[in-house]
Order: sequence, then structure tokens, then C-alpha cells
Amino acid sequence: MLEEKLLEPLEPRQQLVIAAVAVRRMYPNYALFCELTEFADAKKFKNILALVWEFLSGTNETVDFDKQQVKLDLITPDAADYDMYGVWPALDAVAGLSLLIGACKHWHSDEVKSVFKLSYSTVESYIELLGEGESGVEHPLHQVNFSFMQDAVAQLISVQEKKSRKEVVKQLQQLADRVESSNIGLIV
Repeated sequence: MLEEKLLEPLEPRQQLVIAAVAVRRMYPNYALFCELTEFADAKKFKNILALVWEFLSGTNETVDFDKQQVKLDLITPDAADYDMYGVWPALDAVAGLSLLIGACKHWHSDEVKSVFKLSYSTVESYIELLGEGESGVEHPLHQVNFSFMQDAVAQLISVQEKKSRKEVVKQLQQLADRVESSNIGLIV
């Protein structure tokens, strides 16, 4: 997968930052599901992700990731309760954040790579649902995601030597927040 190759030259903390960008791209899927179903307050998801950003920037090294995982579990929908496609991208977003929390708690590159595999599979299932013909890395949705992640990595690398860790993470968080569409192109 293309996104995984982008991670290879990065240090573990840099990989976590890029994974946080990917999870942020998945957030609108969860937010739209919550809005349509009134399942939960999507801001709770965003608050957990904000704590991850704080941890990555070094402004809050004492995040209790076990507590955040419990909070995330409480706002995880049960697919059996919903007869709609939207529950699946929402669950993928939650799973992505859960993987990111786990990677922050105890670094393991497989968890970071799994965030990107999950995002890819979310896009693939959406393409299949749309019946747009061929899927795979050549599909425009995958190309947009790869291009965005490529830009995020390039930005991370270009500013890391000139700015503090806190400034670098904040800049990448702002980049992710400026994009209003999700990894499957939904706008919330």
C-alpha cells in the first residue's frame, strides 16, 4: 500500500503524527453518522483525538490512554443496531483512533500501519458500495488520500528541523483540520 511506504523514512513519533492525520481524515465519517443517528456527541471523539495531538506535541505527556480507550469504547456504535452503511465507516474511524491510542501507549509500528490499512479498506468498501467500477490504488479517492498524506509527510519533513516538536505537530494538526472531507469524500 502506498501510504505505508511513506512511513518508512520516518521516526516512530513522526509516524504517529502522520497516523493522527489519517485518523483525523476519518473523523467526518464518524461525525456524519452521529449527526444522522443521534448516536453520540461526535465532539467526544474529537476530544480524545485532541489529547493524542497534545501527547504528540509534548504539551501533555501524561495522557491516560487507558481512560481514553474506555471513553472511546463508550461512543462506539454497535453495527447490529443500525441498518445503514454509515455505521461501517464510523466504526472504522473509531478503530483507527483505538489503534492510534494503542500506538501512543506502547509504540508498535504494526498499529500505525494498521491505521493506514484500515483507512484504505474504508475507501475500498465505499468504492464497492458506489459500484464505480475498478477499485484499487488507481481510484481517484485513493489518489486523493495518498496525495494528502504525501503532502502531510512532505510538510512534516520540511519543517521538522526549523521548528520545535510542538510547532510541527500543531502545523500538521492544522493541515488535517483544514480539510473538511473525509477519506471517502464525505463533507460534514
